Amino acid sequence: MKRQLSFTISLPKIVTAIIFIYIGGWLLLSTLGLMSASMKDAMIIFIPYALIIWGLSLLIAPFISAKSEFGGNWLFGLFFLAYGSAVLGGMYHVFNFEWQDVWKLWPLFIVYVGFMIVFEGSKKGHKHAKKIEKMKRKEMKRGHDDWAVKSKVLSEEIKNELKNELEKELREVKQEWEAPIDEIKVVDKSERRAERERRQAERQERLAKFSQQAPINKDSIENDDAIDSENKENPS
Repeated sequence: MKRQLSFTISLPKIVTAIIFIYIGGWLLLSTLGLMSASMKDAMIIFIPYALIIWGLSLLIAPFISAKSEFGGNWLFGLFFLAYGSAVLGGMYHVFNFEWQDVWKLWPLFIVYVGFMIVFEGSKKGHKHAKKIEKMKRKEMKRGHDDWAVKSKVLSEEIKNELKNELEKELREVKQEWEAPIDEIKVVDKSERRAERERRQAERQERLAKFSQQAPINKDSIENDDAIDSENKENPS
């Protein structure tokens, strides 16, 4: 069977891809010397917003996608959301926070543990639902495979039956066309043989009649010759 490529697109993947493209383009322009100071400042200001959007997408993903889990997504989502918000607040002088002050966010781990305790039941239910969904997909795939195999076998049987019927009809047609020809040949041979025997019999019959009549005719001719000679010798 041919394999088809399937692309699963989710919100965290899209945001992650955009951020990596943004950072990669920024570094490329910076290393090539094509970025001015104003462009650097503008792009640096955009990074906290990107981190906030990334964190929100990771937090929302478990509620909109069955493939996402609460554990890792929530931990990184909380971290990026808090870190981006803190950096953005430091830029606008709301509070004192710099890029290197990431260690100040360690209480987020305690917040994460609290959220996991709250959502433990929903997490189990989510896993159970995922397991059920996975089993359903397997059953559907197995049923599809069985149906595909059965349909293939059925099509082969139908094709073989049609082939056998066609061959049978061809044999019958061939027999119908060949049988009269053989009979005609046999009739022609028998008629020719009978005609030849009849003509041979007539020929033999004629020869027999001719052989019987030939001596009588010879004697009569001799008698006629003797009478003629006597008449010549004794004219009266």
